[in-house]
Amino acid sequence: MAEKDREGEDDEVGIRALALTALADGESGRILRLPGSGAAKGKLEAMGIVVGAVVAKKGAALRRGPVVVEMAGSQLALSYATAEGILVEAPRRRDGR
Repeated sequence: MAEKDREGEDDEVGIRALALTALADGESGRILRLPGSGAAKGKLEAMGIVVGAVVAKKGAALRRGPVVVEMAGSQLALSYATAEGILVEAPRRRDGR
């Protein structure tokens, strides 16, 4: 993943994107990109984690432990590596950024 995606920089179309792991607990974002391909990506999609869906980060264990997310009323635990590979549209801040 490009460094700019982790930092929340604007991409070519003006959407501020960042890794799911960079969201604060309680923040939500719309999924822009999933990691990997084939079976790994298919497993995420089978759980409802698809491009365009809104996901809320509920919490995370310390030091790259599992990340708990909520989608459509269900909570899921994702490995840190998987969550880090999910790119989401950054939420708008109160200051408009």
